[in-house]
Amino acid sequence: MHTVRIIGGNLRGRRIEVPDRIDVRPTFDRAREAVFNRLAHGRFGPDGASILVDARVADLCCGTGAMAFEAISRGALNATLVDRAQSVVDLARKNAAKLGIVEACRFVTAALPQGIPHGPFDLIFLDPPYEKHLSEPILSAISGKDALAQGGLICAETAAKEHLPLPPGVQLIDERVYGAARVSLLRIA
Repeated sequence: MHTVRIIGGNLRGRRIEVPDRIDVRPTFDRAREAVFNRLAHGRFGPDGASILVDARVADLCCGTGAMAFEAISRGALNATLVDRAQSVVDLARKNAAKLGIVEACRFVTAALPQGIPHGPFDLIFLDPPYEKHLSEPILSAISGKDALAQGGLICAETAAKEHLPLPPGVQLIDERVYGAARVSLLRIA
């Protein structure tokens, strides 16, 4: 077991556990920092403000919970963390308890895309296992269930070399590559 740190906000510098297993791959510190700087200062929120402040967040394929916890640390109201593996959800819950933010989190064990939680969410993180071609059906389910609030944003991570097919109605707003990861910011038309 090793750790990663929360990069910014009121939990800055705190650490969460990451198992030494291949099925949990947290977004690296530098990439997470770049993504959250973009979310905070990219004028994606109402009236050009940060989309993070008072956001209702979903972290799909949550792994350690790092993305949800980073969002809460930077002002998100709450987060729903979803993963298909109970052991992964248990790890995210343990990490939230270590940070003292369990009350701001809801934990759901569900297979995606069928288990998309009810929203609406202002910000959805999507980080399925690389090269398993899960992003498109999950994006379709998000769009079909109206899980994203009007003006909301989806932050999808894929392998840098992986093409992200977008279902009808899903628009690419911004895309950046950080080492082995490609992060796409998306909206639903």
